[in-house]
Amino acid sequence: MATKTKYFNPKKTPATVKPKAATAPVQAKSAPAKPSKGKSAKAKSGPTTKEKIERAALTLFAASGVDGVSTKELAATAGVSEGVIYRYYKSKTELARSLMVAGHKRLADLVRAAEQAPGRLSEKVAAIVTGYCAFADEDRDAFYYYVLHFHAFKDLAADAGDSPMLAAKDIIETAQARGEIPGGDPAVKAAMALGCVTQTATAKLYGQIPGALGDHAPAFKAAVMAVLLSSAA
Repeated sequence: MATKTKYFNPKKTPATVKPKAATAPVQAKSAPAKPSKGKSAKAKSGPTTKEKIERAALTLFAASGVDGVSTKELAATAGVSEGVIYRYYKSKTELARSLMVAGHKRLADLVRAAEQAPGRLSEKVAAIVTGYCAFADEDRDAFYYYVLHFHAFKDLAADAGDSPMLAAKDIIETAQARGEIPGGDPAVKAAMALGCVTQTATAKLYGQIPGALGDHAPAFKAAVMAVLLSSAA
């Protein structure tokens, strides 16, 4: 008995259709076309080995810090041999810095996009807050690795080509020049404004604040604007 495959579903002959005369030549039906390799290639592929290593590193580094994670533990979490890690990174330190630089650049680009977009200062602040919250809620490990451990890495701006702090400082200086907000040290205001979100995110990580970070976006926007409008800094 022939074995059926998922690609083969023979049609039943309707009862109302009479079979052809025996003398009529019977034409062989062509076999159902097999799915082309091109079609399966279009299907979404899984993460690459490098991506598995990086994702495992983000998860472990966010929870235990870089020093608290061994390459053996990292390899086991990624589902690869320990030696495979060194095909992509010279050391655990290089991997950790690469991931940190990526987070630094992501946030810098986010703030810089808000700076360069048209609109009032309050609209720029809203865009930045929304972006930070989305990063935290959609990629928890990457965001919290960055927030909790970026202080351990020097010269991130040099490697990333920019920083959230520098971009925020530029927004504040422009707003001050236009008279939108009072004077004061723009660097201090930038640090305080970004801290409204990052410090709250840290408290949330430690279970002190419930819900998604985005649930508190309106409070963040109000707090950041209060910092920028203050003349004390």
